[in-house]
Amino acid sequence: MTKDTIVKRLLESNYITSEEADLLLIGANQKIEIEDKYVKKEEFVKAINEIKELVALIVPNSTSIVPNSTSEKKHIQSLENKISKEDEELISFLPYLIAFPLEKTLSEEHAWTKINLLKDTLLNYLKFLGLLTASEFFNSPFKDKNIIASFYKNLSHPSFGSWNAFIRETLQFLIESNHEFFCPELTEYYKKVETGKKRKLYSGEIEIIDSTGDIQLKKQQATGIGMLINFRNRYLGHGLTLDKDTSHKLWGQYYPIFQQLLAGLEWCKNYSIFKNEGKNTWKLQGAKINQVEVLKAKDNIWLQNKSGEVINLVPFFIVPGEVALSEEDTKLLTYESYTGKSIKFFSPEGIDKTTSGRILERLNMLIRNKQEENPYSPVDFTKDLFKDRIAKENQFVMQTLLDERKVIKGIYQNREEIEVKLRSWIGGLANVFFIAAEAGSGKTNLLVEIQRQYKERGFDSLLIRACRMAKNNLKDEICYLLNIDSKRDLSDYKNLTQTKEEPIFILIDGINESHDEQKIWGDIKEISKSFEPGLIKFVVTCRVNSKNDLDRFNIISFENNIYSENNEDTKQLSDTAFWLTPLNMIELEGAWNTYITKNKKTTNPQFKFKDIADYDRSLYEKIKNPLILRIFLETYHNKPLPKKGKKKLKIWRDWLSSFKEEEKNLLKLLSRKVWEIDSNELELEELLQDDELEPFITDNKVNAPYSRLLTLGWLSRFTKGNTIYISLTVEGLLFYMLGLFLENDLKVDVKIIEQWIGQKSVIKKSAIESYLIECAEKNDISLISELIDHGEHTLEIAIPSLVEFTKTFGGKKTLDALFDNPTELDWLALKKLVDGLDKLELKQLTKELLIGSKEINRLEIENQFILGFKTLEILNKNDKETYFKKFNLKNKLLKSNYFLIKSLANYYRDSAKYEEALDCYKKLLLITKKQFGYRDVKTALVYTLIGIIYRKKANYDESIKYYQKSLEIRISLYGQNHKSIAENYGNLGLAWRSKGEYDKAIDFYEKALNLKLKLFGDQHNSTALTYSGLGGVIGEKGEKDKCIEYYEKALAIRLKIFGEQHTSVSTIYNNIGFELRKDEKYEKCIEYFLKSLDICITLRGENHPVTAVSYNNIGAAYGKLKNYKNALINCEKSLTIKLKSYDEDHPSVGKTYENLGDIYKGKKDISKAIEYYQKAFNIFKLKMGDKHERTRLIENYLKELNS
Repeated sequence: MTKDTIVKRLLESNYITSEEADLLLIGANQKIEIEDKYVKKEEFVKAINEIKELVALIVPNSTSIVPNSTSEKKHIQSLENKISKEDEELISFLPYLIAFPLEKTLSEEHAWTKINLLKDTLLNYLKFLGLLTASEFFNSPFKDKNIIASFYKNLSHPSFGSWNAFIRETLQFLIESNHEFFCPELTEYYKKVETGKKRKLYSGEIEIIDSTGDIQLKKQQATGIGMLINFRNRYLGHGLTLDKDTSHKLWGQYYPIFQQLLAGLEWCKNYSIFKNEGKNTWKLQGAKINQVEVLKAKDNIWLQNKSGEVINLVPFFIVPGEVALSEEDTKLLTYESYTGKSIKFFSPEGIDKTTSGRILERLNMLIRNKQEENPYSPVDFTKDLFKDRIAKENQFVMQTLLDERKVIKGIYQNREEIEVKLRSWIGGLANVFFIAAEAGSGKTNLLVEIQRQYKERGFDSLLIRACRMAKNNLKDEICYLLNIDSKRDLSDYKNLTQTKEEPIFILIDGINESHDEQKIWGDIKEISKSFEPGLIKFVVTCRVNSKNDLDRFNIISFENNIYSENNEDTKQLSDTAFWLTPLNMIELEGAWNTYITKNKKTTNPQFKFKDIADYDRSLYEKIKNPLILRIFLETYHNKPLPKKGKKKLKIWRDWLSSFKEEEKNLLKLLSRKVWEIDSNELELEELLQDDELEPFITDNKVNAPYSRLLTLGWLSRFTKGNTIYISLTVEGLLFYMLGLFLENDLKVDVKIIEQWIGQKSVIKKSAIESYLIECAEKNDISLISELIDHGEHTLEIAIPSLVEFTKTFGGKKTLDALFDNPTELDWLALKKLVDGLDKLELKQLTKELLIGSKEINRLEIENQFILGFKTLEILNKNDKETYFKKFNLKNKLLKSNYFLIKSLANYYRDSAKYEEALDCYKKLLLITKKQFGYRDVKTALVYTLIGIIYRKKANYDESIKYYQKSLEIRISLYGQNHKSIAENYGNLGLAWRSKGEYDKAIDFYEKALNLKLKLFGDQHNSTALTYSGLGGVIGEKGEKDKCIEYYEKALAIRLKIFGEQHTSVSTIYNNIGFELRKDEKYEKCIEYFLKSLDICITLRGENHPVTAVSYNNIGAAYGKLKNYKNALINCEKSLTIKLKSYDEDHPSVGKTYENLGDIYKGKKDISKAIEYYQKAFNIFKLKMGDKHERTRLIENYLKELNS
């Protein structure tokens, strides 16, 4: 604490005179030996004693520093005589709240003190206008949540500027609502000085806080109020002491502005504040209050006009007796701040008092009342009213999200895959779309974006934040937001009942963040059942760590109401939920480019997005959340990547280092508080009761740590009920700081970690992970090893740190630490470590671990087998065959373990051993039958998989047989109206088409189409798939116009959902080209085939079987144009790729042989033509039968050429 700060406090408290202050301020840059900015009372007393000694040296006759009341009175009297008549006139009609400090200001001789008192008087001026505005609102019949939100935001702990913001917003609302003002002069005055077109503007340098939280000076014009707020902030808002000359200059510059503002309050002559206290009535006007004839009023303090009409001022103005203060202490107390659990009052005389009694309850009641409206009846609730309500509520929610930095305006990266699904489910019967959102996946941003998209398409939606619900259940919350009667059924309100094609959407953000998630889930089910299917649709997001987290939400008897594209088991929510992960790489790069384009001055590092891959690919995982990406770009703005191996980029460490020391201290204290209560929702009232935190919260300096962190959005302030809460906005930073807290302040061992894990706290779990990562990066793996060996429940929490250890010190050192004394738990840890590194695309480290563990892997237990199969994937052909010989295929695990059998099948599949792969599927079928039964959905799924294998092998009869088995089970489980049934119908249609039995194929395709239209509507990709299949088989029958019609329907849907670059779009282009070829429009068909080829190569690569189909079709078309050179080039490319992918007797190979025969026939090379036709004939006869039209066609070609 500097000497000048202490002198200021002594002078304001009348412990020293102005002359003594001037003497003490000589050499004011010296320091009293108290280094802490925020000092305790005893430290301040010690400082005062030091000042006493200084005064004794400077003023020899001064033996103590005490107020001299007699001399002080004489001094003030002499100064009062210096107050101008103009100012005396002002004082006479101003309310006591302003007049008392104004007189004190004008009477002060000491220049520096004088401008400090001017600042205090300015605050009281703003308070008077603000509290009068608040009284107008709370005494009005109007109710508005936005004004209540403004009250919480601006007046919970008001600054000079926030008082003005509240006045502006509230007066505007009251004017727009045609409020009959008790004091109409208030609006006229404020318009004249602040908001009107003819307001007086002053030019000068204005201190502003930029987007990075830094203070800048900018030359611009401002109103009188704006200039005075700038005066306070710029010169008195930083805790600095000004010299005498500067103080005089500022007084001369700013008091005339204030004087003009005060002169405009002349209308206060017609409005007086009165108080009743001690059976007496007092008039609080001027610097001295006067007792008047006793008046009666509802409250003991009020504002009264000349006509005797009154407006109550409680609870914003109170009499001293309300808070056990006497008349001698103070004459009046005015509102200062509010937490929801207490109100702080301050008097013009400098007395403050906090209360949580009757006055607090009155304010809380007023706030609650202003958020409760008289509900509309079903008759009164019109469509227009409904749309107005949801627009208003959505705007309110959007503003809170912006304030809390949950959404960043103008910055959103499209999440195409999930957005497509959220658009596709419109028109179906399902009521609930459930999104399981991983940490940092941007679930709130997604809901805000999809609400925008729904609005564009004319759909009504209501966004509800589960963590901010005002009511205890969802139905009451919806009724509250729409202002309809909660005692009535929602379905009674006909304007809520829409159509399947135009439903109403309720978007629930973060069901897990509510105080009772199970109640909300039950409400969703009940509300859904009260409407016809598909009329009301809920999009629900839930933060999860694994699928198991979802199984707490029961879906029994509600399965068919939940939208899903999963054709497996739907007995639990985890089988139907859509997974939302952090940004994928394309999305992440898009967001990166958006930031650096829009904010080049603050978010533009000296390296590119792709450069991170070579430096540390795991960074991509850490920045996949849009907010964290912004923090990353700001932290490393204008900085290069360190040289590889020299230094790791640690986002949270580096970002934290960018904060000022006092801000770091505040964040550390708040983090510790979060740990203590195990919640990132800290009551403001509790923080004010904390000796270490209270000075931070109440510091009213410009850009003080607390206010700056709030302004930047790194701290969030919000309300629940009437209570104000503070939270740390960025969880990653919170968990990092908690990790440091564990490292520095607590003794951590396996036992205490096990205890913390048992508390099932996300905060504690994340803090432990952060702490263990710090240990790992310092080459201290002892605790991590102990956790692995202690059991699976502690092993899990050690994996993230084990990943970091491997990244830092390599695979060999990790294996040495893990397998010092290997156990089954160590193999489990290695398996999870490899999975983690695979997810980060750290293939080299994965390879190092797998190769390093290969020789000690005995391939006996489950995790050893899993790692063994992973090792096979990275070996070359010869080493793979050699290593595979070590696998004991007679091991019982390979006979019963579902996952291992699947892994074995994958090995055979990748080795083109389709028979062995099919054997594995059949083993899998035996396991599912034994474990789950013959009529289980898993058994049906395996039947489908086997059917697909047979179709790929062109064994269509067997394929159809297995499809039929799957269909029978699914119908018995689900009935006729389930998406898996539609899938089976589609598979059967494709199989019958492949056999050449087109009428049967059409029958199944039409069944699939009818069911999909019912379940999904006509804008779903699954429906497009059936349109495409149906078009293809109709084309085979020669109905080319109808065929093209179906293809174009499918193409329109897929282009709308996926855009141009998607495999399904490529398929449609190919199909359309095929039909054009049959119509002999060869040049046009080649255009479509080339479009298909370009997409295939981009998405699938050059050597994919589907790419081979495109080459084949292009070659055939060139053959029809007699461009045999290009025809041969493309068909030979096709044949080479197909022979790598299929057996030589596959029908697709036969098709290319047929095309090559056509080409050589056209070239008059008869022997070559016969050779290829014969190969095609042999395949078609074997796979399709001698009666298939394709077989008969080739047979005729051969007869013709051989004749």
